[in-house]
Amino acid sequence: MKAIRILALGNVLIGDDAVGPYLLAALHAHYHFPADVDLVDAGTPGFDLLPMIEDVHTLLLLDSVTGPGPPGSISVSNRDEIIGSSLPHRRGPHDPSLRAVLLEAQMRGIGPQRVYLIGVVPESTHAGTQLTPVVRAAVPAAEAVVVQQLKNLGINPQPKTPPEQVCAWWEEINPQNA
Repeated sequence: MKAIRILALGNVLIGDDAVGPYLLAALHAHYHFPADVDLVDAGTPGFDLLPMIEDVHTLLLLDSVTGPGPPGSISVSNRDEIIGSSLPHRRGPHDPSLRAVLLEAQMRGIGPQRVYLIGVVPESTHAGTQLTPVVRAAVPAAEAVVVQQLKNLGINPQPKTPPEQVCAWWEEINPQNA
């Protein structure tokens, strides 16, 4: 069992929906993590998410979220807030919803004991391989939120000196989408 898994969700071909994978790439570029912290880009797994979370004690999810606040706003939600939300089931690239997968894991008695969703409100979820400027500008603050959450859990990621360049390979697919 992994102590902590940082799991990025999002479709890198749908604009700001790629903020989770981009944030994960930024964490890889800027920090060293202990062996008991696993960083995974999950894409848009639906119920395939279930096996990715069943062998983990603590799960940090990185994703675009609908509200609260304007594009680029950052929020942190725990499992109870996600499961207890009255949000409608999604109809999109993450179907079934994260809520449905967490409920399934809970009913089966598997999955992480602690779950935190670090979300960034998107500005655009239209086809494209670039983050909008407002969401790209929010990435350093979201990265700081993830690092602080890890520190709250007793994990102290070590900054890389010098930091590496963020490798968002999908942005090279069609650069004129910027």
